[in-house]
Amino acid sequence: MNGDAPNGQLAEPVALATVLAAAERLFGRPVAAQENFFDLGGDSLIAIRLIAMVRGDGWALAVEDVLDQPDMAALAATAEPEPAN
Repeated sequence: MNGDAPNGQLAEPVALATVLAAAERLFGRPVAAQENFFDLGGDSLIAIRLIAMVRGDGWALAVEDVLDQPDMAALAATAEPEPAN
């Protein structure tokens, strides 16, 4: 064992920051990790825009992820880094 954390543990804070930044741009206000996408006023069209923004920053998410994990922190935990081209 080399003492390094698994990649998911290293990536999760970056994914959370990315999801929160995208949500803040969409909702026009600061968004906390524990906030619910739908309580913020999110709907299916905003979910598509959120996913596009997060994907543009290099993270793989699907609309289903937003529907299944509307809590910002839980949503970010499902994000996977996009493979480099």
